[in-house]
Amino acid sequence: MNHMSAACPLRIERVEWHDPQLTIGGTNWSFNTIVPWRLLSPDRLITGTYDEGFEMAVQELVGLTITGCSSSRHAPQIDPCFILSNGQQLEVFSTCALEPWTMKLPKPPILIASPSDPDWGE
Repeated sequence: MNHMSAACPLRIERVEWHDPQLTIGGTNWSFNTIVPWRLLSPDRLITGTYDEGFEMAVQELVGLTITGCSSSRHAPQIDPCFILSNGQQLEVFSTCALEPWTMKLPKPPILIASPSDPDWGE
């Protein structure tokens, strides 16, 4: 997650949903995932994959900035939790071993999740 944090801030200019893939991105960067995710405020769950109204909720991310990135709260810490400029968090949960998410950063590397690799979370 260090590469992601170092690339911040990242302005969100587009959000696309093509079931089951969520893509968010901006100038010279993008994040794609095919695994479950959830959008949190500091005190509640706003929406998650396939909740009613989730497509409208994720469109509201456009114009926000990713200000930081941490690992997921639960071990193993292999998935990103994006900290957004409005105080919300976008958290991802790998449910498959092969490329559950990818992230292209403004400067290399391109990150391809490999949660079955014991060295991935390091």
